[in-house]
Amino acid sequence: MSKLPTVAIVIPVRNGAARLPACLQSIRELDYPADRVEVLIADGRSTDGTRTVAEAFGARVVDNPHELVASGRNAGFAAARAEVVAFTDDDCTFDREWLRNAVTHLQEPGLAGVGGPTLVPPDESAFGKAVAYFFRLGVRFADSVHAEEVPTPRDVTDLPGCNMVYRHEALQKVMPCPETLITCEDVELGCRLRDRGYRLRSAPDVRVFHHKRPTPGRFYRQIARFAMGRMQLSRRRAEVLRPTHIVAGMAIPMALLLSPVVAPATPLVLLAIFVLALIDTRSAGVAARAAFVVPGAVAAWSWGFLREWLFPTSTDDMEFDWSRYAG
Repeated sequence: MSKLPTVAIVIPVRNGAARLPACLQSIRELDYPADRVEVLIADGRSTDGTRTVAEAFGARVVDNPHELVASGRNAGFAAARAEVVAFTDDDCTFDREWLRNAVTHLQEPGLAGVGGPTLVPPDESAFGKAVAYFFRLGVRFADSVHAEEVPTPRDVTDLPGCNMVYRHEALQKVMPCPETLITCEDVELGCRLRDRGYRLRSAPDVRVFHHKRPTPGRFYRQIARFAMGRMQLSRRRAEVLRPTHIVAGMAIPMALLLSPVVAPATPLVLLAIFVLALIDTRSAGVAARAAFVVPGAVAAWSWGFLREWLFPTSTDDMEFDWSRYAG
């Protein structure tokens, strides 16, 4: 890629009319030629005017009748003709150099995709910052790719779903995303690319700002779905299930079994989380929320883990062709 390549930015959306304007305005402000960027909104039967918002910004809307993130990515990719395909979410905004830096990395032979830091937006709520603290724990203890800090470029196993920039020619060999996975289709995508000998990179200069789920209920449902998707995928790829995932997955039965010890220690545990979060965030308000976000998220992960373990969801059609996207 001796000159700037064409880029298709694929954004799966359902009822994102309130979030989408900031995302699309941020894309307009990228330091990248506008005539070499196409935005594809994969609309999952929105009822709030999402299509109108997208079209007002000049985005092309494609249908995503299955309403899944994976099916949205598939529908967007099927419509993309650009040399580079970027996947992101409707609650993201972008560093101005995001695309330019990403395509620079993709000039390296053998590199199929690049991502980077998923940063906390300046206007994030205190609850969102507490959620971000939990995700930082995931980076430290579960090798999560949702890192806010990437000191130097490094090869990784997969890329964060809100910040994935790929060569079209590489994706063509491994798409579509598996739509039977509840989540973790981005992890499977990384596995497929590495199976074919490609490399993935996390780079400090490929930066996206990502808002967290705004309420406890939505956040805990997200974490439970992450656990379910990870368990689903582990039946095909055992290596994606790490020891930390298993320990957190057994949190509910362990807490019940050890309740005579756990119950009296609960105030001390909450205090410890508060102190550690206060040191990390330097905000008493954020730390107070983190003291409940962290154990709640672990419980949500355990619930999703156990549900998928005891009542597994089928993944029989993880391999299928493009026929459903024809035309």
